[in-house]
Amino acid sequence: MTKTKILNNPTYRILIFSIISFLFLFLYTQASSPLTNYFGADYDMFVMGGEFLKRGELYTGNFDHKGPYLFAINALGLLISSGKWGIFILEVISFTISIELLYRISAVYTSSKKIFLLGLVVFLFILGLFVLEDANSSEFWSLNLVLWPLLLISKYITQNGTTHPAKYAFIYGICFGIIAFIRLNNTAIICGIITGLAYLLIIRKQYKSLFNNAIACLLGIITAIMPACLYFMVKGSFEEMIDCTFTFNFMYMGHDKSPEVINYIKTILPCIILSVAGYKYDKYEKKNSMPFIISMCIFSILSIGGRFYPHYFTLLTPLIFLSIIIYPLSNKT
Repeated sequence: MTKTKILNNPTYRILIFSIISFLFLFLYTQASSPLTNYFGADYDMFVMGGEFLKRGELYTGNFDHKGPYLFAINALGLLISSGKWGIFILEVISFTISIELLYRISAVYTSSKKIFLLGLVVFLFILGLFVLEDANSSEFWSLNLVLWPLLLISKYITQNGTTHPAKYAFIYGICFGIIAFIRLNNTAIICGIITGLAYLLIIRKQYKSLFNNAIACLLGIITAIMPACLYFMVKGSFEEMIDCTFTFNFMYMGHDKSPEVINYIKTILPCIILSVAGYKYDKYEKKNSMPFIISMCIFSILSIGGRFYPHYFTLLTPLIFLSIIIYPLSNKT
């Protein structure tokens, strides 16, 4: 069976992606992998937060400037199995979904499996060697929530002249709301997508569509954050949750390690490559990807800046993958 037939079959494809996810996380993530006895500081804090959530004491019995959904994932992992295995199983599932979404994004632009495989190899290489210290990070859990909107906006970009479906905007809102209650900074790509869409609808004078999409997005955000808000209101710790998740998080950004030039370069370079690829893609394919690409890049640069921690760069990998997918399509004459 050829690789094309294998990847076209959803059952085989998900099985292969699951194996890739398991092996990658098992071998490359030191803190998360059950292969090691090492527990990183962040890993320990997030697991501890999950334990406090199980006891109903999150943000009152402990403190961390991350949102409640990050700790809810850890609590679910602890319910599946104590130690690393429960959380590791969730990590494998999440990463498998991320790879499947990358495949679907690639399929929107091209039927070439070689281009997808190249993009996937680069994606894994960057994560494995330069970025992913620990799968149990806010960026890791945000990854497939970023890829869902990227898939939907890719469908819109490649279908010029169509009306943007409000149901897409509802999903953007859902993903934004969940990520905001993991770590607000991780919403950069979604913010770029929403901004790019608003710009495009305005210049096309599609004001009714703009209104409908704005309402749908807002409803998605409310739907996503309401369970957490109601839970902490009932627990009497809503203000503590907001203070930890948002107020202190902005303070933390302001007191982060001094930005470094090399980290600015690592942030800006992928954005430049994607922008060049997107410009050429729009030119040859007569599409409108640039409003979204420019917006996603700007928000990503503002979010990451020149900060030190490698895991901050996890959410640049979708932009790198996208540039690899669309660049070959931009070389038509």
